[in-house]
Amino acid sequence: MDRQQRWVRVPPGRQRQSLQSLPLRSLQLPVDVVDSLAEVGIDSIGKLLRLPRVSLQERFGSIVPLQVSRLIGDVSDPLTPLNGSELLAANHSFEMPVLGREIDSTYFRTLIERLVHQCLQPLVNTNRGVSSLQVRFDANEGHGPTVIEVGLYKPTVQVRHLVDLVMLRFERARLPREIIDVSIEVMSVGPLPYRQQNLFRGPTQSDISRFEILLNRLVSRLGSGAVVEPRLLADIQPEASWVAAPVVSVIGLSKSHCSGHLLELSRPHFSKPVVGPSRPTFLLSSPRLIDVPSLSADGLPVRFRWKGQFHVVMRSRGPERIETAWWRGPTVRRDYYIFETDHGGRFWMFRGLRKRSWFLHGTYG
Repeated sequence: MDRQQRWVRVPPGRQRQSLQSLPLRSLQLPVDVVDSLAEVGIDSIGKLLRLPRVSLQERFGSIVPLQVSRLIGDVSDPLTPLNGSELLAANHSFEMPVLGREIDSTYFRTLIERLVHQCLQPLVNTNRGVSSLQVRFDANEGHGPTVIEVGLYKPTVQVRHLVDLVMLRFERARLPREIIDVSIEVMSVGPLPYRQQNLFRGPTQSDISRFEILLNRLVSRLGSGAVVEPRLLADIQPEASWVAAPVVSVIGLSKSHCSGHLLELSRPHFSKPVVGPSRPTFLLSSPRLIDVPSLSADGLPVRFRWKGQFHVVMRSRGPERIETAWWRGPTVRRDYYIFETDHGGRFWMFRGLRKRSWFLHGTYG
């Protein structure tokens, strides 16, 4: 079965620039090495490439410079086929081309149920379920296929739930004018979640199941990039210490490294977070420059204006200095303070050590 391909074209000489934003896990480094690099502020390939390879080898071993050399093409990296499970797929070919706009949803649902059931049969008694799958509508020659991808929060073997998710995407899909074949391919599998049975019936298990169903339906309706959760990162700079990560990863074809084998899906690994002594309840996406008309003798705000209202500082605590490492690029140097005002508010503000301006970065509940 031919697979749909996704490619990224990189102009000659732009390889390094296009790779800089990728996370370290893209290098397939051991987890302990990724954690060690994160502890010194290295959480992306771009930051790693700024460091000399000799020092990397002395501190982290030969695996880091070797993977870097493979990534930028200094060392050959031939791909070896993986030994894994056979591809789980099923297809239905029509005797005559079917007009896409005339496909009846009831008939299509029945067809998808049968194909999904065929795909799930090899997973019986293996304690594994489907994490992502792909539905493909092939057209006549000269027309590309339409592909529907479905990802799940947790693996499942429930045919009805998988079909419901496919139908949500089917309602918004632009089908080919004439369809000659419909196929389903399981892109990734994972261990089924184990849930302890309750002695007395309670809402726990059913609530968790409803929550997972809701997440899967939201992702199918809105797309994986629209349903996210905050994940802490190992970065001392507050606005760079978290990332909005999709709660459901739709494993696309670009992540399948070998044809004819399943991808065993695992949850993405995130480095250990760096947590400061006190952080605000609400953190602004980026610091906001604020008007400070009067300062005390030691240079701290006596009052400041935020959202058109003046606040008089009653108490302050600080400073907490936050300074990023040199290998991250432009250095960030800030002194953070917690200011309590006459209106009962608590504000997390900092003074830049270069321009000496004051910025608001967050507020406490």
